[in-house]
Amino acid sequence: MIAIFLPSIFLLTTLVTIETASERDVLIDFYHSTSGSDWISQDNWLSSTVPYCQWHGVLCDDLNHVIEIQLYDNELNGPLPATLCHLTHLKTLYLSFNSISGSLISNIGDCSKLENIWLKANKLQGFIPQTICDCSNLQWLDLHDNQLTGQIPDCIGKLQNLTVLRIDNNELSGAIPENLYSMTKLQEIYAHKNRLTGAVSPSIHQLVNLQHLFLGSNNLSEIFPESIVTLRNLTTLEMQFNHVSGTIFKELDSMPALQVLRLDHNEFSESQFECSEKLQVCDISYNKFDALFH
Repeated sequence: MIAIFLPSIFLLTTLVTIETASERDVLIDFYHSTSGSDWISQDNWLSSTVPYCQWHGVLCDDLNHVIEIQLYDNELNGPLPATLCHLTHLKTLYLSFNSISGSLISNIGDCSKLENIWLKANKLQGFIPQTICDCSNLQWLDLHDNQLTGQIPDCIGKLQNLTVLRIDNNELSGAIPENLYSMTKLQEIYAHKNRLTGAVSPSIHQLVNLQHLFLGSNNLSEIFPESIVTLRNLTTLEMQFNHVSGTIFKELDSMPALQVLRLDHNEFSESQFECSEKLQVCDISYNKFDALFH
């Protein structure tokens, strides 16, 4: 019994040692790719005596697997290495407010345990890779304030655990994928200041947990969906500076949570709705109907 059990322990220990040694190599690769020698804080990085779980910004679980990298506002400069997703236990990537450049790595889907991606305010370019849809555990995706182009991945509906989507202030184009409206855990969508086109689908009524919707400063058009008035948790609705048409429905006044409404600078031909003191912010001016409300 003992002769059988001990080799099993030895094998397990060997596997863990090999895997964590590999994770150290990935971190070293990450350091060099993002100009680690120029970081503001780089305590213990590359040390041969300090375990990598004690390197600045690196968090590990009880088995010494890297689960978080938190190096926001630390003057990282350069592309993310393709080896990053060899950190197969990584849950949080918090690298906002740096100068990370290049594209979001094409194999990001190999980071299958990722729950949070915070890469706002960097210099990312290129498309959002389709493989991001393989990160099925994602709860928070923040890519805003970069230079991303192309379309929102048409597979995004696979991210059924996502609660916050921030892709604002980029150069994204094309239509909002229809399957985005099936992501019923979404609470916040920030997609303003892009070049999105097409309609907001009537299927938006499926986003029953949605609280904040920011779609301003795009090229959205077609008819304003009446189904949006069924979103009882919606607090913020901003679609200003687009080409949306149709009617501003009086039922907006019956939305129990609504506090901010901006539908100004569009092409609405009719309004059944009037701003009231119930709303903290309300602007439906600069549309095609005669009366202007401020």
